[in-house]
Amino acid sequence: MITIFKLRLFRCSVAGFVLMLCALFTGVPAPAALKITGEAGLDWVSFHYEEPDPDGSIAYAMKEDGSMPAVFAGISCEFTEFEKVKPQLRALMSFAYSDVEYNGWLMDTETRHAVMPVKLSSPNAVFQLRMLLGLKNTIDTAGMTVTPVTGVGFRYLFNDLPGKWGYSREQTYWYLPVGIDWATRISSALELGLRAEYDYFLRGYNVSGGDSFDQSEGYGYLVSVFTTRAVGIGHGLLLSVEPYYRYWNIGQSTMTDSGYVEPANSTVEYGLRCSLSY
Repeated sequence: MITIFKLRLFRCSVAGFVLMLCALFTGVPAPAALKITGEAGLDWVSFHYEEPDPDGSIAYAMKEDGSMPAVFAGISCEFTEFEKVKPQLRALMSFAYSDVEYNGWLMDTETRHAVMPVKLSSPNAVFQLRMLLGLKNTIDTAGMTVTPVTGVGFRYLFNDLPGKWGYSREQTYWYLPVGIDWATRISSALELGLRAEYDYFLRGYNVSGGDSFDQSEGYGYLVSVFTTRAVGIGHGLLLSVEPYYRYWNIGQSTMTDSGYVEPANSTVEYGLRCSLSY
């Protein structure tokens, strides 16, 4: 029942997001007091995932390393009728895919100790969807703004380990982002900003080799700097470049009836995002 609910919610979220993008790019007019902006771009992520060995007998239980290209799109709505504090709604969706290097161990099913190292290449896919609410505060006439942000985030990872002892692994995170965006205008066409975010882990589900695990403890955070420059005729198009660092730390899952757990794990991502908005 939980899996069916998650699948339906996921499909509804994606469908709603796609409909908003279609409405934006097919020319549906926005109300005079509402500024709608669409954005799209490319992302390059350096990815490191690791599960420590619970017994401490080896350096790690498994880890994955690699770089993943990604595409993303977003839409934002700003209520311009307010003078100083302008509410914002923002939806972002991204998808990354690449082969990554897997380093792990074959485990003895009785003693659950590592017996042989395993190294292979495995496909890795990450889908993310974020719905955010912000309050854009104008600080002075020079163009400085501070925007507290919160909302809900969804992250889904699929990893397929090939070979005789391979298995598929799915990770689902639901989390509450709480952050702040700071930006200042350097010139009429250039803006510089800083973004910081703490991600409160709400719930996680992990399916590994046919076993299902619940995870309820963890956290994440994101730090980035960005620069936005007006380009094109009439400066109607904005080019943004944003290097960022993201970290996840997820606690051990509950134990299944067969006595297995999904171990604690951490994920480190260094990325560079380039986008165009209008």
